[in-house]
Amino acid sequence: MNVLPINLPKEGTPKVKAGDEVKKGQIIAQVVLEDNEVIHLSSYNIASNKFAESLKKHLGDLVASGDIVAVKKRLLGGIKVYSPFSGILVKIDEQNQDLFIKPKDFKEKKDILSPVDGVVEFCDNTKISIKTDSLVISAKDILGPSVKGEILAGDFEIDNAVDDKIIVRETFDKLSAFKSFGLGALGLITKDLSDFDFMDLEKDFEKTIVMVSEDDFKKLAKYKGKMVAIDSAGKIIYL
Repeated sequence: MNVLPINLPKEGTPKVKAGDEVKKGQIIAQVVLEDNEVIHLSSYNIASNKFAESLKKHLGDLVASGDIVAVKKRLLGGIKVYSPFSGILVKIDEQNQDLFIKPKDFKEKKDILSPVDGVVEFCDNTKISIKTDSLVISAKDILGPSVKGEILAGDFEIDNAVDDKIIVRETFDKLSAFKSFGLGALGLITKDLSDFDFMDLEKDFEKTIVMVSEDDFKKLAKYKGKMVAIDSAGKIIYL
């Protein structure tokens, strides 16, 4: 059997425990998202000892777009600060004079799903390891988005046959890599890049290149014609 390690983000909370059987697609952890909108009041030069009394909204209050959230008093009238957001005031940072608004349609939790059937071998707040019969490979590095496709493996001439395929090949130089993508390849899996590396490519590179160890390359080369899924975020290959 294989063991698939799934690293949890700092805000992750496991929903399983060691020994639990899990199914593909089952929720195994949840992440609390922090995606609040911020209203910066520091530019209004409100005196620190006057900040609290300048606020027209308080923690837990509903805020609609266009509502007055603060007023800086002056000798003649005052400067009103309007909210550009709708939501709930969830945090007030008096030191930096920031107001944090949680949008109305904010989804507080994101589910982390098991990508395979198996049994939880290890579980804590940082990692969940699943023992599975599925072949899972941890990539050395991945550049580009997650993709799924059919494996095309071997030492062959790069031509139109690579269209919609994920190519497994011992090495790629820059010319063969870009020719493959130009002919429609979905991704490349290799153990070596001969005359370029990830640093030579743009950060927002939209094609997928996966680096694997020699042992894992040999495993993948045996799966010609099989479907493979590449998870870029987890740096995992599933067969």
